Amino acid sequence: MIRLIRACALALFLASAAAAAPQSARDTDGGNYFGVKAGILNINRDLPYNNGANLGALFGHDFPGNEFSVEVELTGTVSSADSKSETFGKLDVVTLGAYGVYRSTGDLYFKGKAGLLYEYLNVRNRSIGLEGDAIGLSIGVGGGYRITDGASIELEYTVIEQDIDFASLGVNFAL
Repeated sequence: MIRLIRACALALFLASAAAAAPQSARDTDGGNYFGVKAGILNINRDLPYNNGANLGALFGHDFPGNEFSVEVELTGTVSSADSKSETFGKLDVVTLGAYGVYRSTGDLYFKGKAGLLYEYLNVRNRSIGLEGDAIGLSIGVGGGYRITDGASIELEYTVIEQDIDFASLGVNFAL
């Protein structure tokens, strides 16, 4: 519940900042873009793991004449989530998501996304390996800054599942 409150507070702050920002000459002709991101996997404190780190790439398409786009995003572990006890080993998380995305206008903007996510979890310890996967809904909020008409940086918070979130910083480039 606390995570939801934090995400909503961040969304309200970013939306108000985006509304106050001057409007830019954003490309409304649509087009494709590519991005890379890196961030921290926030593991629920009740689970026996410390936070890990993931690296990701995304491909998106802006629809002409509005602020909506679609994105496909792939992330994978670059630093495993270590267990707080040797019994549980290390946790790796791989995700593949398809999202509908809204970005407000202006150089400083709000971003909201919702979609379907496939996640693969792999737990490795000295004696056994456990793995599992799931498909579910995922949402994210964040904000960004348009550096040029073809490049932007974004800070984002995405809910992967009930116990794992992904806080990331990324850069997107028009293709």
